[in-house]
Amino acid sequence: MPSTGRLVFSGKATDQMAEVDVTTTGLPLQLGASYLTGVIEPGLLGTIDSEMHLSRQGTALKLTLAQMRVSDVALQCNSKANCAPPHGPAIGLKGKNNLLELRQLLVKDAVLDTEAQQVKLGSVQLVEPVLGVSRAKDGRMMFEDWLVASQARQSEAKAPAKPATSSKAAASKPWMCSWM
Repeated sequence: MPSTGRLVFSGKATDQMAEVDVTTTGLPLQLGASYLTGVIEPGLLGTIDSEMHLSRQGTALKLTLAQMRVSDVALQCNSKANCAPPHGPAIGLKGKNNLLELRQLLVKDAVLDTEAQQVKLGSVQLVEPVLGVSRAKDGRMMFEDWLVASQARQSEAKAPAKPATSSKAAASKPWMCSWM
């Protein structure tokens, strides 16, 4: 794993409030790999540069993103059993085990507000996205095998059904997303 990159915090925080500026420079996406292992099988490569401000009062959290640039992104198959690449190099993917490549993802002027349950985006730009797409003989799309939850559902389908439980989240207010 690359050891380069920089994460800088400046500001003040207590157990009830925070006003913090966060800057990342060349931070490898692989640092977050352990957080994705329960969600997705392929590995994530690339780096992130960003400038943001975090504001917290009690349970209310607001993240204001001035800009974020994610560069040289690749979703890479590390396990042939669960996420075998469904394509060949003819469709434009440079890495033989890559499932997705993206030269850059640019996000500017974004705000995430947990109290208002809103996400506002100023602009989002994808630069040179490439994705290999295929369907198995049984009709499943290739990305269904990448999702850890999908693999768990396949295992559960073979096991006896569990009784359904009610969820508070299902009754909660939906999040709003808008372009500024």
